[in-house]
Amino acid sequence: MMRKGFIQRQTEMLATALEKILGLKDGGDREGALAELRIASKKLVGLDVDTTLTALPEQTIVALFTASDGGFDAGRCLAAAVLLAERAEMQEREEAARPLLQKALALLLEAIFREKLLQTAAYRARVEAIRVRLHGHPLPASLQQRLLRYDALEP
Repeated sequence: MMRKGFIQRQTEMLATALEKILGLKDGGDREGALAELRIASKKLVGLDVDTTLTALPEQTIVALFTASDGGFDAGRCLAAAVLLAERAEMQEREEAARPLLQKALALLLEAIFREKLLQTAAYRARVEAIRVRLHGHPLPASLQQRLLRYDALEP
Protein backbone atom coordinates (compact mmCIF):
# COMPACT_ATOMS: atom_id res chain seq x y z
CA MET A 1 0.00 0.00 0.00
CA MET A 2 2.82 2.40 0.85
CA ARG A 3 4.48 1.83 -2.57
CA LYS A 4 1.16 2.47 -4.34
CA GLY A 5 0.75 5.76 -2.48
CA PHE A 6 4.31 6.79 -3.32
CA ILE A 7 3.89 6.04 -7.02
CA GLN A 8 0.54 7.83 -7.03
CA ARG A 9 2.08 10.97 -5.47
CA GLN A 10 4.89 10.91 -8.02
CA THR A 11 2.47 10.62 -10.92
CA GLU A 12 0.31 13.42 -9.51
CA MET A 13 3.36 15.71 -9.24
CA LEU A 14 4.30 14.79 -12.81
CA ALA A 15 0.77 15.56 -14.03
CA THR A 16 0.85 18.95 -12.30
CA ALA A 17 4.21 19.79 -13.87
CA LEU A 18 3.01 18.70 -17.32
CA GLU A 19 -0.12 20.79 -16.99
CA LYS A 20 2.00 23.86 -16.33
CA ILE A 21 4.44 23.06 -19.15
CA LEU A 22 1.67 22.41 -21.67
CA GLY A 23 -0.19 25.54 -20.61
CA LEU A 24 2.87 27.66 -21.30
CA LYS A 25 3.58 25.87 -24.56
CA ASP A 26 -0.03 26.20 -25.75
CA GLY A 27 0.07 29.87 -24.80
CA GLY A 28 3.03 30.39 -27.11
CA ASP A 29 5.62 30.75 -24.34
CA ARG A 30 8.16 28.19 -25.56
CA GLU A 31 10.98 29.55 -23.40
CA GLY A 32 8.75 29.50 -20.31
CA ALA A 33 7.71 25.93 -21.11
CA LEU A 34 11.37 24.90 -21.47
CA ALA A 35 12.23 26.56 -18.18
CA GLU A 36 9.38 24.73 -16.42
CA LEU A 37 10.47 21.49 -18.05
CA ARG A 38 13.98 21.94 -16.65
CA ILE A 39 12.61 22.74 -13.20
CA ALA A 40 10.33 19.69 -13.26
CA SER A 41 13.18 17.49 -14.42
CA LYS A 42 15.43 18.56 -11.58
CA LYS A 43 12.63 18.32 -9.02
CA LEU A 44 11.05 15.02 -10.11
CA VAL A 45 14.03 13.17 -11.56
CA GLY A 46 16.99 14.86 -9.92
CA LEU A 47 18.66 15.31 -13.33
CA ASP A 48 18.61 18.10 -15.89
CA VAL A 49 16.61 17.21 -18.99
CA ASP A 50 18.80 19.21 -21.39
CA THR A 51 22.16 17.98 -20.20
CA THR A 52 22.21 14.81 -18.14
CA LEU A 53 19.06 13.05 -19.37
CA THR A 54 19.79 13.73 -23.02
CA ALA A 55 23.48 12.81 -22.74
CA LEU A 56 23.36 9.62 -20.66
CA PRO A 57 22.44 6.30 -22.25
CA GLU A 58 19.20 4.82 -20.94
CA GLN A 59 21.09 1.94 -19.28
CA THR A 60 22.98 4.44 -17.14
CA ILE A 61 19.79 6.31 -16.26
CA VAL A 62 18.12 3.03 -15.27
CA ALA A 63 21.15 2.21 -13.12
CA LEU A 64 20.79 5.59 -11.37
CA PHE A 65 17.21 4.66 -10.43
CA THR A 66 18.26 1.24 -9.10
CA ALA A 67 19.20 0.97 -5.42
CA SER A 68 22.02 -1.24 -4.18
CA ASP A 69 19.41 -3.63 -2.72
CA GLY A 70 17.85 -4.07 -6.18
CA GLY A 71 14.92 -1.71 -5.54
CA PHE A 72 13.88 0.44 -8.46
CA ASP A 73 12.43 3.95 -8.47
CA ALA A 74 9.86 3.49 -11.22
CA GLY A 75 8.34 6.90 -10.48
CA ARG A 76 11.55 8.75 -11.30
CA CYS A 77 12.06 6.57 -14.37
CA LEU A 78 8.53 7.35 -15.51
CA ALA A 79 9.05 11.07 -14.94
CA ALA A 80 12.32 10.98 -16.90
CA ALA A 81 10.57 9.24 -19.79
CA VAL A 82 7.61 11.62 -19.91
CA LEU A 83 9.77 14.72 -19.60
CA LEU A 84 12.16 13.49 -22.31
CA ALA A 85 9.19 12.86 -24.60
CA GLU A 86 7.91 16.37 -23.88
CA ARG A 87 11.38 17.78 -24.58
CA ALA A 88 11.35 15.91 -27.90
CA GLU A 89 8.02 17.56 -28.73
CA MET A 90 9.70 20.94 -28.30
CA GLN A 91 12.56 20.16 -30.69
CA GLU A 92 12.53 22.25 -33.81
CA ARG A 93 13.99 19.49 -36.00
CA GLU A 94 12.58 15.97 -36.24
CA GLU A 95 16.09 14.49 -36.40
CA ALA A 96 16.85 16.03 -33.01
CA ALA A 97 13.61 14.70 -31.51
CA ARG A 98 14.07 11.08 -32.60
CA PRO A 99 16.87 10.05 -30.19
CA LEU A 100 15.00 11.70 -27.31
CA LEU A 101 11.84 9.79 -28.23
CA GLN A 102 13.76 6.52 -28.42
CA LYS A 103 15.26 7.09 -24.98
CA ALA A 104 11.89 8.18 -23.58
CA LEU A 105 10.27 5.02 -24.94
CA ALA A 106 13.01 2.80 -23.50
CA LEU A 107 12.65 4.41 -20.06
CA LEU A 108 8.86 4.30 -20.17
CA LEU A 109 8.94 0.60 -21.01
CA GLU A 110 11.45 -0.05 -18.23
CA ALA A 111 9.20 1.68 -15.70
CA ILE A 112 6.18 -0.30 -16.91
CA PHE A 113 8.10 -3.59 -16.76
CA ARG A 114 9.32 -2.99 -13.24
CA GLU A 115 6.15 -1.50 -11.72
CA LYS A 116 2.86 -3.25 -12.41
CA LEU A 117 0.97 -0.20 -11.08
CA LEU A 118 2.08 1.61 -14.25
CA GLN A 119 0.56 -0.99 -16.59
CA THR A 120 -2.48 1.18 -17.24
CA ALA A 121 -4.32 2.37 -20.32
CA ALA A 122 -2.90 5.87 -19.87
CA TYR A 123 0.71 4.70 -20.02
CA ARG A 124 -0.07 2.25 -22.81
CA ALA A 125 -1.42 5.25 -24.74
CA ARG A 126 1.86 7.09 -24.13
CA VAL A 127 3.81 4.11 -25.45
CA GLU A 128 1.64 3.98 -28.56
CA ALA A 129 1.94 7.74 -29.17
CA ILE A 130 5.72 7.50 -29.13
CA ARG A 131 5.64 4.42 -31.36
CA VAL A 132 3.58 6.36 -33.90
CA ARG A 133 6.11 9.19 -33.90
CA LEU A 134 8.96 6.71 -34.42
CA HIS A 135 7.16 4.61 -37.04
CA GLY A 136 9.17 4.15 -40.19
CA HIS A 137 12.51 4.92 -38.53
CA PRO A 138 15.02 2.24 -37.58
CA LEU A 139 15.15 1.45 -33.86
CA PRO A 140 18.09 0.11 -31.87
CA ALA A 141 17.95 -3.65 -31.29
CA SER A 142 17.62 -3.16 -27.53
CA LEU A 143 14.52 -1.01 -28.02
CA GLN A 144 13.05 -3.51 -30.48
CA GLN A 145 13.52 -6.24 -27.88
CA ARG A 146 11.80 -4.13 -25.23
CA LEU A 147 8.87 -3.52 -27.58
CA LEU A 148 8.53 -7.26 -28.24
CA ARG A 149 8.48 -7.87 -24.49
CA TYR A 150 5.96 -5.07 -24.04
CA ASP A 151 3.70 -6.46 -26.76
CA ALA A 152 3.65 -9.78 -24.91
CA LEU A 153 2.32 -8.17 -21.69
CA GLU A 154 -1.29 -8.79 -20.77
CA PRO A 155 -3.41 -5.67 -21.44
